[in-house]
Amino acid sequence: MSGASRGLLALAAGLALAVTGATVAGLGRATQTIGQEAARDSGGGGGLGQPEFVPADAALPRLRWPDGSLSVNDRCPVTKTRLARDIAPLFVNGRPVGFC
Repeated sequence: MSGASRGLLALAAGLALAVTGATVAGLGRATQTIGQEAARDSGGGGGLGQPEFVPADAALPRLRWPDGSLSVNDRCPVTKTRLARDIAPLFVNGRPVGFC
């Protein structure tokens, strides 16, 4: 291999490492951000505040958060039981879906 070929190979390897390192560093920051959001939101309600059952006396009530958003479901999509106030919702098309 000639000196120019080795130089180009070294340059390509260096660029590949730089791109890979930047991608891994970016992934680390994204994971950290997601982890921070999860820690912040772990108080329940996805950071919206503590939800209330609506209507409170129903066997399977919906959840209403302090911002006025109402869960689209009245039962857990997993176990078909009552929703839990302490589990953060999953937002689908901007609307909260509660879980148990």
